[in-house]
Amino acid sequence: MSPGDEPRPAIGEVWIAYAQIYHPAPQGARLTVTPTPATLRTDTTFTLNVKVVPNPYLVHNEWQQTFSQRRIRFINLPSECTVRIFTLNGDLVRTIRHHHTLDVDEGEQPVTNSAGGDEAWDLLSENRQLVASGIYIFHVQSDVGEQIGKFVVIR
Repeated sequence: MSPGDEPRPAIGEVWIAYAQIYHPAPQGARLTVTPTPATLRTDTTFTLNVKVVPNPYLVHNEWQQTFSQRRIRFINLPSECTVRIFTLNGDLVRTIRHHHTLDVDEGEQPVTNSAGGDEAWDLLSENRQLVASGIYIFHVQSDVGEQIGKFVVIR
């Protein structure tokens, strides 16, 4: 069998899937698969899906145990990108260069492709001052695309 000759489900066809590693599905469970042909993208427009969590960020929140642990995360980042954070007036607050995601404490492996990653920000400006309450704009620039978004800090 050569590549591309593998069997494919047809609309309305019933297949039975067996899991070898995971627990079996409950008896009588049904899985619906809708086949969608793959398409090759030749354009250079790639839509990023970067999010800021938590948004809004509350300086006094239940998950922040100490004042020194304050942080928000930019998630779904490409493996190589630059995140710039601005005030609504357009003043640059902080520039973060993201190369990959690696959390040695958690035993994670680095994300080395454009599938995603995250970067934490400690809410300090380039001058190491805590940012004020307000709405902030972020700009993500990478080889796979750009994105602009906003988030809120509430003290």
